[in-house]
Amino acid sequence: MEKSREFSPSEMMLFSPIDVGPVKLENRIAFAPTDLEMTPGGFVSDLFKRFNLRRARAGLGLIILGGVAVTPSKSGDVCRINSDEYVPGLKELADLIHSETKTKLFVQLTHFLKLSRSGYRQKVEDLTYDDFKVIKSQFVAGALRAKQAGFDGVELHYAHAYTMASLLSRLSNKRTDMYGRTLEGRLRFPIEVLRAV
Repeated sequence: MEKSREFSPSEMMLFSPIDVGPVKLENRIAFAPTDLEMTPGGFVSDLFKRFNLRRARAGLGLIILGGVAVTPSKSGDVCRINSDEYVPGLKELADLIHSETKTKLFVQLTHFLKLSRSGYRQKVEDLTYDDFKVIKSQFVAGALRAKQAGFDGVELHYAHAYTMASLLSRLSNKRTDMYGRTLEGRLRFPIEVLRAV
């Protein structure tokens, strides 16, 4: 008969609670944000609910819904939170997860630059100061909708060549104003959005 392996104290930490800001997770196991395209037209589907509930029932401390759009720009069947019409489905999902498990649920708020079938791809240097105001308000509105839907927190998506990652990038950000040129300039707007949210 094979002897069962003992876990080290550091391995056991994985199963111990942790505070993420004001949110207490039952353990340190999280389902990382992933765009699953189970949300036709941006709406939560029954398949999407079942998929996430199954993971929550497995005992995850946290699920982060990935790539949830705060902008109305078309982007396939990614989950959306850019309008009140998406809140009921998101609320059904949050209520389901919370009613059956102790898993916390976050939403990853994502902003997309414009992209057209003709090949046009918006760049961060194309953004006007009015565009920056709109983008900031879209992130804030998305966070408020997430709260209204019963989510436990939000994650701001600042990676993978989307709007915020492009602003942060020394290679992609060719702006010559206060939102470019230097590291401080490239950080300025992402920090403004973080503070606003």
